[in-house]
Amino acid sequence: MTAAVEPTFEVSLHLEDVNELFVAPEANPLKRTGAYQSGVDYIAARVKAGRKKAGKIHVTLYLPLDKIEAGLEQRVREALLDYCQYKIGESQDKLDFHHLLTRREFRIGLLVFVVSAVVVAAGAYIVSENTQPLVLALTFVVGYTFVIAGWVAMWIPVEMFLYDWAPYGVDKVIYTRMSAMTIDIRPETGAKQ
Repeated sequence: MTAAVEPTFEVSLHLEDVNELFVAPEANPLKRTGAYQSGVDYIAARVKAGRKKAGKIHVTLYLPLDKIEAGLEQRVREALLDYCQYKIGESQDKLDFHHLLTRREFRIGLLVFVVSAVVVAAGAYIVSENTQPLVLALTFVVGYTFVIAGWVAMWIPVEMFLYDWAPYGVDKVIYTRMSAMTIDIRPETGAKQ
């Protein structure tokens, strides 16, 4: 039995200079190159868009022949690895900071929620001891206002805990995958694919 071959996610990138891999070229709609971001940002966006397609990432860089020099492929691989390691660390730092903010927001939300619950419980006690319509109506209005305030105070921490961390986690996974990508540098043949 043969082992399944891991699929390769292919990305082709046409650059005028190898520096465009890390620095976005000057935006010029008249050139009609469509390049408004750096090459690594383009690769990351393509990998992110096709992240369901697991497997290795292979990038083919097309450069003008006069821009290709000996040892360029190795230098580009090393620079990409350094860049990906930096982005992984940056994503982890953002994730750590997000967790810190989430814990702070949760403590504040929990405090507001507890105060709201105490006010509602006090309102329930007042209602059980009082039969005056105005006091009952006022107690219900204040009580429900605090119930809503308590849940609203918890909304942001719960949203942060459940959803807001995801972009940092995705970026970390994307750059981890990109750090292992293979790269070929080929001369531009004239017609861009």
